[in-house]
Amino acid sequence: MGKHRFRYFYKLRIPWYRSRMMTGRLLDAAFLALCPFAHALAWMFPSLSNNFAFLVLKPRQPEDLHPWLTSDHGTIQLNRTWIAARHRPSRV
Repeated sequence: MGKHRFRYFYKLRIPWYRSRMMTGRLLDAAFLALCPFAHALAWMFPSLSNNFAFLVLKPRQPEDLHPWLTSDHGTIQLNRTWIAARHRPSRV
């Protein structure tokens, strides 16, 4: 009945379990050395993170109704004056 609002949340999750499975101390050290850079990039470009969530906020009634709708005593109806001002009746 109205415009929904969306909020997005991003988070970088380092795959620690996977890093522990790596063989060789050199790879493990390189992985640990690159983690601060990965966090810095995730902070600068959050949408590039590997996890995200979103929240959909429903519209408030009657404040966020679409302009072609109106609220009358708790019921939602067409706003006929808005429609009449923007659309002409078709002539067949």
